[in-house]
Amino acid sequence: MGRNPIYSDAEVEKMIAAGVKRLKDMQHGDGGWGWWKKDRSNPYMTAYVLSGLVVARECDVKLPAGMIERAADRLAKQAARPRPADYSVYDWWYRHVDDDNTRAYMLYALGRAKPAVLKEKRLAGELQRLFKARDDMTDYGRALLAMALHAGGKAKQAKIVVENFENTVTIDAKTGDAHWGRIRGWWYWYHGGVETTSWVLQAMLTVSPDDKHVPKAVQWLVHNRRELHWYNTKATAMAVYALARYAKVAGEVDCDQTYVVRVDNAQRFTVRVTKENLFTFDSHVVVPADQLTPGKHTIAVTRKGKGNLYWGAYVRYFDLSDRIEAAGNKVAVARKYFRLVPEKFQNTRHVWKDGKHVEEKFPDTRFKKEPLAFGAEIASGEMVEVRMSIEADDNFEYMVFEDPKPAGCEPYRLVSGSSYGGGVYANMELRDTKVVFFATWLPRGKRDLSYRLVCEQPGTFRVLPSAAEAMYTPWVEAISDSAKLTITEKPRK
Repeated sequence: MGRNPIYSDAEVEKMIAAGVKRLKDMQHGDGGWGWWKKDRSNPYMTAYVLSGLVVARECDVKLPAGMIERAADRLAKQAARPRPADYSVYDWWYRHVDDDNTRAYMLYALGRAKPAVLKEKRLAGELQRLFKARDDMTDYGRALLAMALHAGGKAKQAKIVVENFENTVTIDAKTGDAHWGRIRGWWYWYHGGVETTSWVLQAMLTVSPDDKHVPKAVQWLVHNRRELHWYNTKATAMAVYALARYAKVAGEVDCDQTYVVRVDNAQRFTVRVTKENLFTFDSHVVVPADQLTPGKHTIAVTRKGKGNLYWGAYVRYFDLSDRIEAAGNKVAVARKYFRLVPEKFQNTRHVWKDGKHVEEKFPDTRFKKEPLAFGAEIASGEMVEVRMSIEADDNFEYMVFEDPKPAGCEPYRLVSGSSYGGGVYANMELRDTKVVFFATWLPRGKRDLSYRLVCEQPGTFRVLPSAAEAMYTPWVEAISDSAKLTITEKPRK
């Protein structure tokens, strides 16, 4: 207890084994991956998984035989396939799935897994096509292209692509930080600033490690960390991956420095950091809430010795409102609870009898839905339907909808699985504290997702809002109103 599992070899090995097992189970028959086990293979997701498996292989992780080879063969066939000159017969989604940025990712992953394949005629031609079309790609795609060209033996062309980043860089006038990609107003994987800057940094370290923008990109990534992470899990992984590589290339692991933190001129923290304790020393300075009185406060950090020091500050607070109100950006979600009142009725079905289909009456049960207001009472043993009404301003991909459960309730379904509602296919996961829906694709418009709960433990329970979010674009987000539900021991009369 109290130990970070990252520093336990045994715990890390368990995580790796579980991850490899899950990826093996979800690999499709054609060698690719989608977001789920039973959907279609997606070229972007396949490239993403394949590049991660190559990193695992480089770290001496034992992978199932043929896992990488099958994925690489799938990507090679996809990348060599000519793109249609006319997309009029395709809808927006398929045009987006097979654009040039995705193709660059596919070739990058192949360059990591089987670099020799990029010199084959079928893929060398695609590399050249992308090089000529690079002005129409994003910086994310160009970074992947530069590394694919480098892996394919096209060093001069790779250097040209990296030099082109000079034309698209954004330099902060005050700090001198450099970044690429969008900070706001995006929702495609190849637009975000954190991931784009991370991959541009990787491309520069691969092709031109002495580029003047390398330290500026590192500064921007450090300055744009939020608390102990970046905008989402994937962006955090990409940023850590790029910064770890930079630390190794720049020799930052070999440090010996002492720094002191003062808050309002009072010394709070002093520590010496060396290569022996670089990843294990306690780097947190916590200021209790009762010491943060209204007004101005000063934090001073001083350092002596060899090495660079990166620091950040954040504040954590609680909202004590009786009810949290709904809010959102680009998407809205409203949650409603309904009491399910069983009603007996005579249903009709068709059965085969005496050589023909005939109608047959049988007793059945249906449910009448009664809306439950904020703070309404419901008895233990009764059932509730939870309905999340979602309205999207645009077409979005990779959406997640989280609904915290009232603590006294449990889902009626016992096993996670697929769910369908209002034109949206989603995978539903039942967790200890919430129910989560993942949708690969959310079209513009209105639709509902719903599930059922069984009331069990009596008491009065406050329920946090439902939340909607584009997983890799977290400012496309929304919350519903919070809720309150009282579960009584006896049924209503």
